[in-house]
Amino acid sequence: MDGVLSKLDERVAGMIGRQDNRKVDWIRAAELVITASISAVLGYYSIKLASRLMDSLEGKEASASVEQNRKALAAKLNRPELLTMEMNVYEARIVQEVVAANEIGVSFDDIGGMTEELSEVRDNVVLPMHVWRQFGQQGSTMMTCPAGVLLYGKPGTGKTLTAKALASEAGATFLNVKSADLMDKWLGESDKLVLAVFSLARKLAPTIIFIDEVDTLLRRREGESHHAVTTMQGTLLAEWDGIKTDNTRGRGAPVVVLGATNRPMDLDAAILRRMPVQVQTRMPAIEARVDILEKLLLQAGIGASATGVHLDAGVDVRTLGLRTEAYSGSDLKELVRVALLQRTKRMLEAGKREQEAAAKRYEREVAAWQAAQGEEPRGARAVKPVLQQVLPTAIPVGAADFEIAFAKALPTGTAASDYNTELMLESAREKREAVQKALRKLQQEKPWQPSCRAWG
Repeated sequence: MDGVLSKLDERVAGMIGRQDNRKVDWIRAAELVITASISAVLGYYSIKLASRLMDSLEGKEASASVEQNRKALAAKLNRPELLTMEMNVYEARIVQEVVAANEIGVSFDDIGGMTEELSEVRDNVVLPMHVWRQFGQQGSTMMTCPAGVLLYGKPGTGKTLTAKALASEAGATFLNVKSADLMDKWLGESDKLVLAVFSLARKLAPTIIFIDEVDTLLRRREGESHHAVTTMQGTLLAEWDGIKTDNTRGRGAPVVVLGATNRPMDLDAAILRRMPVQVQTRMPAIEARVDILEKLLLQAGIGASATGVHLDAGVDVRTLGLRTEAYSGSDLKELVRVALLQRTKRMLEAGKREQEAAAKRYEREVAAWQAAQGEEPRGARAVKPVLQQVLPTAIPVGAADFEIAFAKALPTGTAASDYNTELMLESAREKREAVQKALRKLQQEKPWQPSCRAWG
């Protein structure tokens, strides 16, 4: 009996011990849960407090940046009223692309060979802006600026130059927008930047919003287009319609979107509808090339009004124009640049020879002066010679300079096309040689003669 009771006591004691151990485990688990919960709560509020502090600091920095950009913009455009203009952080990012009309430094007179194109943009943009300045909202709604103008043509035909001259002639603020200015990695930021471009353009009007290579930003919308890009394009089109309405109804100063591209076929149909004025910049004809060359030479300081720099008698501008049939305006500029470099190179070489001759004369004069120091009385000593710096003498730009330029400054894409053709010819020659080598090898081997056996 005593043994049974002792065993029962041991079993009860074991059960009580296990219960105590379970209680301890539950208490420890509860402590861990409570500690983790407190840590999570403290971490959450710490992160929230740090985020608020960061937002506060960023807000102060953004406010300071906006104020700085506002002052810089008012000084650049010489418009003190802009000091009180409201500006958000997105508009402050776009302010860097604003160019005043007097800073462009290009006018229609500086562009050669584009008489028809310049007349078209002058009638559709410059004239309506002058009418708005004179009559304001009292002018006719039929004399307003179009919502958009498209300049399209081959590379180097003067699209970007025309856009700058247009803003200068119209006296408008030039807002140069690039795709990198509007694309952002965060969802929704690109839409806000688009809104900022148009809102800033309205505040600085009259304004020309210039989008170079517009096909990279406003390509044709298709099924596989990225959602963020499609949304940004939709926002841009909606704001564009707002500008069109404002221009038509005379609400405020005019705003014009000016696009340039060499691939108009890639533009969306909705974009082309918002650009009713479409001007093609063509490759220059003979008269246009002569005009471009004359203006380029005049800008380089070569002409009747230039002093010390002129063309050689053997250089005829019209002959140069006849030889540049496949050249664009940009190619002609490169041709003149290379010719002027050749002329400058000859000037520097001649100046170097003159300087070397002057150095030799200086050495002889110094030697004679040193030899005379001990022979003449102290009061009659000659002044020590001084080495004279020889400046290069201006020389004319000759026919040889242009011949070198013709060899180096080829029309756009000619060098790359010639290289591609050379590679194709080389590949065809290698294939032909391989076939000929295989044929010669077959001819050198003994011909195969099948054996014939009679059938019995």
